[in-house]
Amino acid sequence: MRLTPIDLVEPGEILGTDVTSGNKTIYPKGKQIEKRDLENLKKRGVFCIYLEDATPLDDAPVGTISRKTRTLANDAVIQALNHPDDLSAARLQALENASHSMVEEILSNEHIKIQVHDLRSYDDYTYKHSVNVAAVSLAIAKNMSLPKSQLELIALAALLHDIGKMGIPLYILNKEGPLTDNEAHQIKEHPIHGFEILSSQPGTDPIIWAIALQHHEMMDGSGYPNHRMKEDINPLSRVLTVADIWDALRSSRPYKKPWPTEKVTRHLGSTEMRSKLDSDCLSAFLQIVMPYPEGSMVRLNSGEICVVVESRSEQPELPVIRKILSATGRPIEERDRQTIDLMNVKHLSIASALS
Repeated sequence: MRLTPIDLVEPGEILGTDVTSGNKTIYPKGKQIEKRDLENLKKRGVFCIYLEDATPLDDAPVGTISRKTRTLANDAVIQALNHPDDLSAARLQALENASHSMVEEILSNEHIKIQVHDLRSYDDYTYKHSVNVAAVSLAIAKNMSLPKSQLELIALAALLHDIGKMGIPLYILNKEGPLTDNEAHQIKEHPIHGFEILSSQPGTDPIIWAIALQHHEMMDGSGYPNHRMKEDINPLSRVLTVADIWDALRSSRPYKKPWPTEKVTRHLGSTEMRSKLDSDCLSAFLQIVMPYPEGSMVRLNSGEICVVVESRSEQPELPVIRKILSATGRPIEERDRQTIDLMNVKHLSIASALS
């Protein structure tokens, strides 16, 4: 199957995976796509979908954790964030169970890569963002060889890090135009609200409170809400900051389209961001992020459209690809679809990612 931008999907093509919103399935795997479905998906902020392909991949990438664990974590986050003033023992236990499952999967994954393809919509952004930040934070932490006890704290803190947003009106969170000074102030207060909520809950670890409070702080003091610098920022919070920026930029929101993966990677590796982010956390992230994930589509310098069939950690900019559309947009017959290892071809290179 291939991950395809909505604008390139033709009515009649077949969905390769379920498209979900929260814990509900919008469209099931195997559905034949209609024109009205494409319009509905665009309205929901879904810009890419997996399609069945005549020369399929083994399965759609689901990121760093399995679909089962992702669903478990998402359900636990929905319950917790929808009841921020009533984090009962049962809700906290559900979050801890999900955190434990995520940590076990991350630790059992010998060759971990960050290539999250979550098909999300505006209305469930905060929930899925929390789960994605947890998964990516764990991948970074594992690559830094942090102990399991710290991974457990990171996972739980990430699932709860945006709980302070629950007090912000939806019209502000989903506003398409520029924020007023007052609206921007409310957004920047959410880490404080999160700290207040979590610190009032018996049995929660103070490190989790600190991470909720500090996940928007920057090493150069340019972050918020307290403009902390370097050693004044909890080391585990620094891990979350990298993951939070990565997923936020890759996400579709009412006021922006998602950035392509390679654009986010370049931004995080820029001189500006290197002064803002912890160098060890950023380095660990850049070592495992895949700018062209398996299943994504790319345009070559020749103009041809290809699907990525294999990513490689050592040279992620040179994946194995399969041609599916000519430079004129004509579908290439199955028998003529070439599989090319860009490491072995000098005249071809990736000009841009399409998804």
